[in-house]
Amino acid sequence: MTRCRWILVALLLLPRAAFADEHAAPPAALPAALPAALPAALPAAPHAALRETAEDVQLAEPRAEAALVGPNPAYVGQMSQVEVSILRDDRATNKPAPFFPEVRVRGAVCVLSKSAPPPEVREIAGVPFLVQKRRYLVFPEQAGQLTIPGVGITVADGNGAMQVVSTKPVELKADIPSGTAGRVPVVAKDVQVERSIDADLGALRVGDSFTVRVKVTAVETDAIMLPAIEAPDVAGLARYPGEATSTTNAERGRYRAERVDSVTYVANEWGFFTLPRISVFWLDPSTGRYDEAVADAVSFRARVNPHLGAGCVGGPQAAAKLSGSLLLLVAAVFVTLRLRRHLRAVRARRARVQQTAGEKVAFAILIGAAKSGNDGATLSALYAWLRYALASGVPTLERLRASGANKPLVKATEALEQRVAAGSKRGTPSELVPPLERYRKSSKPPSPRDTLPELNG
Repeated sequence: MTRCRWILVALLLLPRAAFADEHAAPPAALPAALPAALPAALPAAPHAALRETAEDVQLAEPRAEAALVGPNPAYVGQMSQVEVSILRDDRATNKPAPFFPEVRVRGAVCVLSKSAPPPEVREIAGVPFLVQKRRYLVFPEQAGQLTIPGVGITVADGNGAMQVVSTKPVELKADIPSGTAGRVPVVAKDVQVERSIDADLGALRVGDSFTVRVKVTAVETDAIMLPAIEAPDVAGLARYPGEATSTTNAERGRYRAERVDSVTYVANEWGFFTLPRISVFWLDPSTGRYDEAVADAVSFRARVNPHLGAGCVGGPQAAAKLSGSLLLLVAAVFVTLRLRRHLRAVRARRARVQQTAGEKVAFAILIGAAKSGNDGATLSALYAWLRYALASGVPTLERLRASGANKPLVKATEALEQRVAAGSKRGTPSELVPPLERYRKSSKPPSPRDTLPELNG
């Protein structure tokens, strides 16, 4: 279509005299000579003009910036961020990705963050610049003034040649937290410790294995600053440490770090074991408050494994421990029996003394009530004395009479019961005194074993 349009324009421009002669060359032969002449006569295409304009523009030189993001001064161990930006003329047609190198800082740990802020376009003096950023995470290891050196960023200029653009150094001051009592805290937020075990320790037997994983998480730090939780060496358990894993994620500029340490234990012996308490001391830099993330101790036991035959209790040390435990058990049983026998004898002597003293007091009260002539008081005192006088059982007058009481005593007690039943308050209970004294002298003293049967347990 473009070639046809050029032909039509040429026909309009040519003089009409060219076609006056009827013997002249026909118009069909003209297009063969037109392509060479037409481009000079026609205006250039629009896109070609734009390309020539872009090539003639003088592109601005790239520049680099560095700025400290976060508190200054900071605590030793606290994360500070240095944001490094590379600015390039956005009118350049070829803008390959810049290269941000690793940076070493004396007296601090410096890590290039894996996440990058989104790029942006900034206009400076009427020139649009494409701004690409990366962040370096700096963790001071000592107090004092720290210098983050200039970062040399490798970029391509407008002609595609590589060049290095450097930032200016950045100063950071670090202070030691006070009140740590010699302990080094993790300077972060929301530090947590979690211990998980992949087996049921309640069913653990000799020869069984289990894996312990300890996960430490924190916010506003990097995994490189989280402490390694060393697996304790527990006697009777074989220890096989695993490889630690760590990750750091950033969501909307908020960093979250995680470290997982693992160890596998194998029960070599039977017995009781304890995995000690885990503690991580940390400091919240925003509040200055110290705290402690804790995972409680775990106690368990490994039982004898019958499937292992002669090794059901473990190795020689376990067998020796079993023999010693059996000897201790036998000794404990023997000592317990001896102690129990001794205590029983002590209780019996004490009961005998209490029985004798109590019986004397009760009998004196009974004689006094009988001599006073008060039938009700005499009957009550008689029942109280029978608790000591009779060997066991319920203290009743029938049991007294059946125990070999003399006839005057039987007759006197019957008369006392009848007077009390008839409502008499006073009578002649003094007649009980002589037969009671004779019965008391002739009766056998009660046995403490019969009087206090609960001591025979």
